[in-house]
Amino acid sequence: MKTTVGKSLLTIGGAGLIGLGALHLAWGAGLNWPYRSRTELASKVIGATDFPSPLACGVVAAPLLTAGVYSVAGAMPDSQYDDATATEDLPIDRSHLGLDTLAPLLVGTALFARGVMGGKLACKIVGLPEPNAQFLDLDRRVYQPLCLGIGGSVLLGKILTRR
Repeated sequence: MKTTVGKSLLTIGGAGLIGLGALHLAWGAGLNWPYRSRTELASKVIGATDFPSPLACGVVAAPLLTAGVYSVAGAMPDSQYDDATATEDLPIDRSHLGLDTLAPLLVGTALFARGVMGGKLACKIVGLPEPNAQFLDLDRRVYQPLCLGIGGSVLLGKILTRR
């Protein structure tokens, strides 16, 4: 039962991480969704007038996608997961890196912490300007709960499926 719940949480959290990573890649490529302009996107997503560079979006997307893929892979039935990632098939011996555990734990912890601390402190930590009121409202209603949910799902899922 514990493992089944853990795998479900990893699947949900992993899908959320993959979705967030893909969204950051799309924003880096110039997509404004879900807003009409880059200025509106910047205002509501980071609370500033200028949107981060494509490189900055990619730097955020990479760990989200990596942790998402490993989270979903960790939810696969053991025999499929073991066969799909047999270390003899990889150029690097992944068993020494522990990336399948480390990536979801680090990103899950970072997202959960982001949810706890809120957007104002998060902006300050990464060197962004003081966020506007629109962002702070969206942060309280959408971004913080999303970070807590996705980060918490991945963390709890990894704990419950620990081997």
